Amino acid sequence: MFDIETILTKIDNEMESTQPTLTESESNYWRQKLHSLRQSCGCKTGMVALLITLAAALYYFLLGEGEIYSSGKKFLYIFLLSMAGAVLGKLTGISWSRIRYYRLRKKLLRKGVAGLGF
Repeated sequence: MFDIETILTKIDNEMESTQPTLTESESNYWRQKLHSLRQSCGCKTGMVALLITLAAALYYFLLGEGEIYSSGKKFLYIFLLSMAGAVLGKLTGISWSRIRYYRLRKKLLRKGVAGLGF
């Protein structure tokens, strides 16, 4: 597709125009990219964190040397640890998407790209 360096180089090379312009396909690409970053829900990161904490909790409480002897308590702790991992993963994913959105937006605005609706 399009990469940021190509677009920024194109913008830098447009000396005759005071406001850089993008082709319609480039504009649509960056608009969609910004929209997807802004609307990201962190589901993929949350899922990865859930699976990692679930695997670690299962290993510790079922196969390892976990000191909780009641099987009901074991599964409660496994569930609680997994949910905590999923929530932290989701929050991390949302935060990372927001950071990437604002960095890309700032970079495009610094180069003078307008009309993307951000």
